[in-house]
Amino acid sequence: MTAAWLPAGEVYAPVEPGSANGTLVVPETDIRGQSIKNLKLRFTNGRITDIQADNHVNLVKTMLSAAKGDADMLSLFDIGINRNSQPLQNSSYYSWEMGGMVTLSTGDNAWAGGSTKSDMGLSFHVPGATVTIDGKPVVEKGKLLEKY
Repeated sequence: MTAAWLPAGEVYAPVEPGSANGTLVVPETDIRGQSIKNLKLRFTNGRITDIQADNHVNLVKTMLSAAKGDADMLSLFDIGINRNSQPLQNSSYYSWEMGGMVTLSTGDNAWAGGSTKSDMGLSFHVPGATVTIDGKPVVEKGKLLEKY
């Protein structure tokens, strides 16, 4: 299932369980009021297998280990399509709908039509990302391309 939230502006799809391999690098994120810098999550066959960060790494590890189900499974891919919503200059506040904002989530995705089940999940905004679909660029360095 793929869906869109309009007029807010986002398009999302569940991730095929077990399909993610690689490292997600998040320059800055807030989890439970704690600012985490340079978070690196390594995914192997869809699951987080290594977590590194400049600070508060144990917070992330503790949350995931306490969760029930597949909280460590990459489960959702989202692109913000609202061109009128953009990050503020010199701000690290990001939101799902911001034009060109890529967001990846772990954990439960039943609400989005997926099959990953968990009692919690984490979401990470990735500013400046580049996304191609079927070899065609859709988002380039955090900017939603004009034809989309």
